[in-house]
Amino acid sequence: MGQSIFPTGVTNFRPSKTWSGYTLFNAKNEGTILIDMNGKIVHEWKDLQGFPNKMINGGKVFGSLRCRKSSDAYQDYADLTEIDWDGNIRWSFTHNEEVTDQEIGKTWVARVHHDYQLEGNPVGYFVPGQETKDDFKKVLLLTHHDRKIGSISPYPLLDHVLLEIDRNGNKL
Repeated sequence: MGQSIFPTGVTNFRPSKTWSGYTLFNAKNEGTILIDMNGKIVHEWKDLQGFPNKMINGGKVFGSLRCRKSSDAYQDYADLTEIDWDGNIRWSFTHNEEVTDQEIGKTWVARVHHDYQLEGNPVGYFVPGQETKDDFKKVLLLTHHDRKIGSISPYPLLDHVLLEIDRNGNKL
């Protein structure tokens, strides 16, 4: 392969203008990656996707292990899953709605879309100067739901729904 004409890695780092920390992001087809201020990979969680990924104390990260195919859904994640530093699944939620996906058939999915907030921190992840927990009792999820409203459209409408669940996956 030829070299990129675009610079890669950290191209402009001014320590006096930054707060020393880490960046957590999702790399398509790679997983979730944690990098330091110099762009060095600190840790990776293979196959963990995110929209977004979030990390809490203790090195636990949240994301999804399966994005539903575009032929079945629009930006739906099948689960919200918590994975520890060593890659062990600590918790997962899928039981929001039973759907039929072309390749899988009938299956339960979370239909998480774009955001979720963990109880105990207003932004759901570690922020300097704010206390955060290394566990949670409740989580608020932004999810999708297909609705049929004949007076508006003969086709199903994609609706956004806020869903609050407890640690056991019970809808509140």
